[in-house]
Amino acid sequence: MNKDNFNSKLAWLMCFLAALFYCYEYLLRVLPSVIVPELMLSLKIGASQVGLISSFYFLTYTPLQIVVGTIMDHFGVRLPLTIATLSCAAGILLFSQPNYNSALSGMLLIGFGSAFAFVGVLKIAADWLPNKYFALVSGLTTTLGMLGAITAETSITKVISANGISLTMHMLAGLGFFLTIFIFLLVKDKQLIKKDNYLDEIIKLAKDLLLVAKNKQIWLNGLIGMLIFTPTTTFAGLWGVPYLQMTRNIDVHQAGSIISAIFIGWAIGGPIVGLLTNYLQKRKIILTYGSLLAALVLIKIIYFPSPSIPLTTLFMFLLGIFSSSEILVFAIAHDIIDNKLAGTAVSLTNMLVMVSGAMQYIIGVTLENVASASSTISNIPQTFSETQFQSAFIIMPIGLILSFILSLLLKESFVESK
Repeated sequence: MNKDNFNSKLAWLMCFLAALFYCYEYLLRVLPSVIVPELMLSLKIGASQVGLISSFYFLTYTPLQIVVGTIMDHFGVRLPLTIATLSCAAGILLFSQPNYNSALSGMLLIGFGSAFAFVGVLKIAADWLPNKYFALVSGLTTTLGMLGAITAETSITKVISANGISLTMHMLAGLGFFLTIFIFLLVKDKQLIKKDNYLDEIIKLAKDLLLVAKNKQIWLNGLIGMLIFTPTTTFAGLWGVPYLQMTRNIDVHQAGSIISAIFIGWAIGGPIVGLLTNYLQKRKIILTYGSLLAALVLIKIIYFPSPSIPLTTLFMFLLGIFSSSEILVFAIAHDIIDNKLAGTAVSLTNMLVMVSGAMQYIIGVTLENVASASSTISNIPQTFSETQFQSAFIIMPIGLILSFILSLLLKESFVESK
């Protein structure tokens, strides 16, 4: 077997393992959305606290994006990705305990480990594969991530019904421990930046980060990505399932299946966007029209809801398709920064994108405030009306419209080779 052939197969295998971890962590990220009523009842908490539990994932995930790519640029992918997978497995094990503080701590650990997943895939791709595959790898990885989310909102709901929440989470923890072993054994490092001591490393980390952060297009690009990703993080990732349960009077399986259409849209749209950007040799136009169309579809879903379940599912699917244009912000970050700092650029971009996770908590607080203002009951509300959800959700379409406007200020960055 030719050495280049071997290296190519090894590169794709490593990308697949890292992407599989991204799929796993995405499943864990979305899992709270299918047990919202159970969390509220068993832990005796309200919507704001449910939002806080889920958003604790982002409390560690988001700030780590400042350094996770730089860490991988300097120290490689293998060890950080191994520790990250182990952290996710331990986190879901802790989350399985019937305790509010354990749930918070578990989500912190899951967020910590998950911080390395997507950036890890893209760093492996940047190191081992030609640049022409970078957008495609981004799209395929997004597809696997969305399959994890789809599994959480469809298959996992059935597993929970059959085995209970605690046992299901123990099973997921076991899956994570097995994945940790495979990543440790098969992922290899390339292009490590070596220094004589840790002080030199820290200084170089800070310089690289500052160098990337000076680029204004990186910040604009990241903000656009954050605004486009907010409905996926907030609506699909937490509040969509309880919204359908409470306003349509349907069970969690049906609600999860409808919301999973958003992730199916992402899973199909991700690779299409990756291929389309290479065909058109443009990124900006796809991002611009994707955000506009996503805004129109979301407005239809929330403020002009259809009584038809199939039609509602179709619009959810279209929301995912158009939102998948967001993956291009990572290719844009890769385009405009030197390849040796690709991990740093992608991680800073991902940090900005994942600020969207704060909206889970903000919407939870808004729901409680709107419900309290329209009720004389002093207890924490356990259910909400469609009007109350519509008031709380207004921030999402506004953000998409803003992302459309900001994308007009973005420079075209496509380069065929780098």
